[in-house]
Amino acid sequence: MVRFVETVAVARRTRRIIWQNFAGTIIIDIVGIGLAAVGILNPLMAVFIHVASEMTFILNSARLLPAADRLTGQNAIASADDVSLAGGTRRGG
Repeated sequence: MVRFVETVAVARRTRRIIWQNFAGTIIIDIVGIGLAAVGILNPLMAVFIHVASEMTFILNSARLLPAADRLTGQNAIASADDVSLAGGTRRGG
């Protein structure tokens, strides 16, 4: 039951961050289109603003990634079973 509660919490947090990214993208696009329509924003500046906003939204989504120190068991990026701590080589095949 605890895992279910944790899953629901992660799902709600994910949905909230997705909506933040979606709303941010729409707002940036609307403002950019408006500024370009009246001639204030040239295409080169629009590209820089668009790329910067997309990077911001990607970094916002990265908040959903678990912290490395909280990972355990099968959720670990590289567990002791997969990687030799001494040599850093992969075991098994």
